[in-house]
Amino acid sequence: MLQPDVIFFSAARAHLVDLDRVARHDRRLVITASALRRRFPDLIPFEDLEMKLTDLFLGELEREAPLTHRALERVPEGRDDWKPHAKSMPLGRLAALVAMMPAWLSMMIDKDEFDLNPPGGSSSSFQRQFRTNKELVQALDDAVAGARTAFQRTSDEHLMKPWRLLVAGKVVAEQPRHVMLRDSINHLAHHRGQLTV
Repeated sequence: MLQPDVIFFSAARAHLVDLDRVARHDRRLVITASALRRRFPDLIPFEDLEMKLTDLFLGELEREAPLTHRALERVPEGRDDWKPHAKSMPLGRLAALVAMMPAWLSMMIDKDEFDLNPPGGSSSSFQRQFRTNKELVQALDDAVAGARTAFQRTSDEHLMKPWRLLVAGKVVAEQPRHVMLRDSINHLAHHRGQLTV
């Protein structure tokens, strides 16, 4: 469970607090939880404001899905080999990657590890080609639905367990699942941004 121990107010709301209990930090006023409780005793106790990691990730998924949906709808068809630069990923591969990335989330919840290049050379279910925007959007919708279901059936305790990314059988990253999930959502936003420039 997440419990904030510091609350951030914008400088515009500074008149709400006793300034001798406030420290300046990065153009924001930082108020300790205890000072806030003393100043506003009718506030809901922080213990009642706990948020589960699963709910946090579900909320993030619901915010990212429509943005990604709009970006994939606008990918020009028939230009899969186009690159804005010689070192760039081809448009078709990038669009397919973005469409499939939410499926990473359910895979990370359901499995303890994933090998990008498994020994024996089997191909990944994440490496697919799509011919139309409709196929891209359908793949995204399926991936988001799978991730949503995975978050709904898992627990915060499970998200604290380690998850590993491998390449050819060697561990290249190992972190608690929630860290790897956060990185994957950020990675999705990054690649979606590449589609829109």
